[in-house]
Amino acid sequence: MLVLGFPEYLPQAQRLASELNVELQQVYLHQFPDGESLLRLPVELPEHIVICRSLNQPQTS
Repeated sequence: MLVLGFPEYLPQAQRLASELNVELQQVYLHQFPDGESLLRLPVELPEHIVICRSLNQPQTS
């Protein structure tokens, strides 16, 4: 299992990964001027992942 943490939720994702005793990797997010987003995920993902991201103001990041 792997925990994927978005930048705005990284401290919480780190705590979750620690409690679950699993690896944490960060999702890299780039926002282009026109509003498009580019996500960079790890090249290889295990069968089970947990995605940690805040739902507070979801359209701003």
